[in-house]
Amino acid sequence: MNKIRKIPAIFMRGGTSKGLFINEALLPPAGKVRDEMLLAMMGSPDPSGMQLNGMGCGISSTSKIALISKAKDPNFDVNYLFGQVNLSKPLIDWEGSCGNLASAVGLLAVQENYVKPEKDGSAKVRVWQSNLKHGMCIHVSADTANNLISIPGVPGKSSSIYVEFIDPGHGKSLIPHNKPIHVITLPDGKKIEATLMRSANPTIFVNAKDLGLENKETPIQINFANYEHTFQVICEQGAAIMEVPYTPAVRVAWLSPAKAYQTAEGEMIDQAEIDLISLIATEGRVHHAHTGTGAINLACAAKIPGTVPEQIIQLKDKALPIRIGHPKGIMAVNANVVFDPTTEQWQALSSGFLRTAKILMKGDVYL
Repeated sequence: MNKIRKIPAIFMRGGTSKGLFINEALLPPAGKVRDEMLLAMMGSPDPSGMQLNGMGCGISSTSKIALISKAKDPNFDVNYLFGQVNLSKPLIDWEGSCGNLASAVGLLAVQENYVKPEKDGSAKVRVWQSNLKHGMCIHVSADTANNLISIPGVPGKSSSIYVEFIDPGHGKSLIPHNKPIHVITLPDGKKIEATLMRSANPTIFVNAKDLGLENKETPIQINFANYEHTFQVICEQGAAIMEVPYTPAVRVAWLSPAKAYQTAEGEMIDQAEIDLISLIATEGRVHHAHTGTGAINLACAAKIPGTVPEQIIQLKDKALPIRIGHPKGIMAVNANVVFDPTTEQWQALSSGFLRTAKILMKGDVYL
């Protein structure tokens, strides 16, 4: 009989994602052994992609790992190391991050006593994002009726959590070579314009019409297999231009001008409520709502003259949040972007959005 091992863990929802949170000190050092343990916990690899033998729920948004540890740097409270677990292959991508899940990091830090809350129950959690090497401030509201909000894609209401990225561009130019537009060649030889953003997870923004999409389609209505190779080609070229590794952390989003549309749940969104519509690909599918890191990049790009998002939105007041229409509703994202005349680079000082989070389960994961 195989020896049974169990690892204490917390299963949490953060924004529109779910993942397994584990104290990093309870695991072996980074490497093959640790990855094999985490894959087994999540039920990967599973040829069916359903992760039936583990904690994963069969889609990329719910196949996530967050390794948490107490920060040694006095400027931060906790370290957040993110792993995207492949459904059907024995792979964990440690190159990217998850902005949605970051809201759960803040809630966990309070619940697990990494941070002492204020008298009213609110807390500011200083997080070091270990994958991308930047700071975050997670502002956890007090759990009172006045602070309850709902976010598109998640039923019910929970206390609001503001996820703030600090210098998500790591002090570098947000756009490679300071160019707001690069040319990408599609598999059929067609050349299209794209904006490449390398803050948070690297994201490539293109006009939906250049892909033959109108953004009337919901993720379910889009046959992902018909576009998967095109998305892969775009991401490969974009990664090379941005000089970053080509991994599943590199995403492509297709944008269209604001217009009235119906969400996946049947709610009508009025044109005046949004600034543009964005759908974004994630591993193996179109995201059911919108990635947090993709939204951060989109808001930052919209503040830079000449980018694909800026051309589509044509903002009159660049101090306002960007209101992104996505398949589940609206996501408002702040972005404080400045041009540094000394380096002649566009940099993001901060960017953020409201989310909610919830502890779903605490216990032992059996191996």
